Amino acid sequence: MNNRWNTQYISSQNIEKISRGKSRIALKYLKQFQQLIPPKVNTLRKDLAKEDRQAVRQTLHNICPQLQFFEVPQVVTPIQRISKEFKTIPWPEMEEMVEEILDMMENAVGEVDQVLRTQF
Repeated sequence: MNNRWNTQYISSQNIEKISRGKSRIALKYLKQFQQLIPPKVNTLRKDLAKEDRQAVRQTLHNICPQLQFFEVPQVVTPIQRISKEFKTIPWPEMEEMVEEILDMMENAVGEVDQVLRTQF
């Protein structure tokens, strides 16, 4: 992943393109990510605990655009699979996929926090 923040889970490329170098716009997107994703992580954990396939699918569907925008690696394919096959994927497999997505999301949140502390 090529980006000026030297991060592994998020990329600066889309933000740099949209903000055109204006730090206040980049800051807006970073803060939006910071506000939206942690609550969704908690919601997704609750959905998993309840083994609620529909809720897992819906929560992932809602956060996918943010994760795509920040180019969080390797989340789009499993989210799309869960979206299409949520009724038929064996629960242990679905749970494992969601746990991996959650790990990446939590790492991405940590990197956004780090970028906010060090770059702005």
